[in-house]
Amino acid sequence: MERKKAKSMEAVYSITRENNYELIKTLYGFEIKSRRVILAIPPCVQAKIHFSTALPALPNQVLQRFPLSCVMTCIFYCNKLFWRENGFCGLSTNPSLEFCEAQETCDDSKPNEEYPSLMA
Repeated sequence: MERKKAKSMEAVYSITRENNYELIKTLYGFEIKSRRVILAIPPCVQAKIHFSTALPALPNQVLQRFPLSCVMTCIFYCNKLFWRENGFCGLSTNPSLEFCEAQETCDDSKPNEEYPSLMA
């Protein structure tokens, strides 16, 4: 197979593991061989791709139960960068949603520090 570049906006329908590489097939018959595949698409779109080597049970269940509209982003603007003043970077994770609605936060302040903000 000749070396080809991936095309954007072309729907992938199958990812097959063959020996030491992955074979990616699109709806228009385009095929790509790759050592690794990174799926940077929403889970509901990933669920439409056929994987020849089945995904582990937990990631597969996440794809089935993760509707597109259940993710949201909130930006919290404040008067000052209080987290930096206290020696923190603004990044936090909460794997369980037991105590809050946001699983992750990060510093979203502009480089000139004009608008201090946290994104959750």
